[in-house]
Amino acid sequence: MKKYVTAKLFIKPQFKNDFKKEAENLIAKTRKETGCISHNLFQDVTSEDEFLFFEKYINQEALDYHCSLDYLKNFVTTIQDWQSKEMIVEVLDI
Repeated sequence: MKKYVTAKLFIKPQFKNDFKKEAENLIAKTRKETGCISHNLFQDVTSEDEFLFFEKYINQEALDYHCSLDYLKNFVTTIQDWQSKEMIVEVLDI
């Protein structure tokens, strides 16, 4: 069963450009993972400080693998202080 992940992030305005740069690096690496079908970032048109990752994986094992990688863990650590609120993550089975 395919796994869809949404992660909504709230980034402080002064870190928006740094966040985008780090996110681009994360997306480039994630798209190379065997089990990744797609990985995209969207910026809210009504609130420029809100971002949404939309990710699609072939199955739970592919998602588990992604979550175990150091570059994802480093990304989460790096952006921790850049967030104005805790991120909201949802995983869907489709």
